[in-house]
Amino acid sequence: MKKTSTLVFTAIMACCASANAAALVYEPFGQTAGALNGKAASTTGLTGNWSQDQTVTVVTPPTLNYGDLENAGGQVSVGNGNGTDVWVTTSSALGDAGLLNDGATLWFSYVYKKSSHGGSNEHSGFAFATSQFTTGSSGPALSAAGYGFGTYNQNGVLAALSYSNSTARVTSSASESLQDSTPIASPANNDRFGETLVIGRMQWNADSGLNDSLTIWTRALDDISTAPTTGGATRSALILQGQLDTITFAQRNSGGIQTYDEIRFGASFADVSPIPEPSVALLGALGVLGLLRRRR
Repeated sequence: MKKTSTLVFTAIMACCASANAAALVYEPFGQTAGALNGKAASTTGLTGNWSQDQTVTVVTPPTLNYGDLENAGGQVSVGNGNGTDVWVTTSSALGDAGLLNDGATLWFSYVYKKSSHGGSNEHSGFAFATSQFTTGSSGPALSAAGYGFGTYNQNGVLAALSYSNSTARVTSSASESLQDSTPIASPANNDRFGETLVIGRMQWNADSGLNDSLTIWTRALDDISTAPTTGGATRSALILQGQLDTITFAQRNSGGIQTYDEIRFGASFADVSPIPEPSVALLGALGVLGLLRRRR
């Protein structure tokens, strides 16, 4: 009976995964618990090992949950300190799929949590770029050479971020707030937040001036099954997207504990916001039960 139950459960999970598992880059931080530095990327679309500067980043179980969003593995926390950069390179998967071509659209998402207060001058960011963030402890210098798009966070407010052959970041005037799905009691300075889902859409040569465009949104817990179409924070810049090959995130100036999980890149919102389909899972389970009955 135990073996039968295991087979049914395995089939259900496999069906759920196959319904939406189309992300070309996916990092759920399934590495063994401990320091992330030097560990290989745990799933698909990445190459080589994770690297870091300064404060130790730590992989711990369990995964960060966000409603019905599919998840796996653990989570990675960027420790409180004067500054930490964490990065890994991508494989050729995005380029091979044409998602870095002019006219293409590239989506990404990640689950984020800020669980520790780190002072009044704290900064963090996430980017897809030609290189990692630069080392240093100055919050305003959260920057990178080359080109890239991403998000910039200061005290719970996210803006769209760009680098365009510059060491200075440029952020959007509009911003998105963290959704705070699991509020932390009595947060110091109102700057600690529970999990939130960050969604980004990059459009290459999005306007007549051949500028590229990034729009970011944060999604309420009960609203992650529908693609965002309006609002959000947008940043336009000239990005040499064919050279983008580095996923990086960082914090500056004692930025508290910043936690990341479920990093995805894909061709559509559905690719980066997969939700199990109960009907598919049920059909899979019924099929397995039918096979087991035949075997008896």
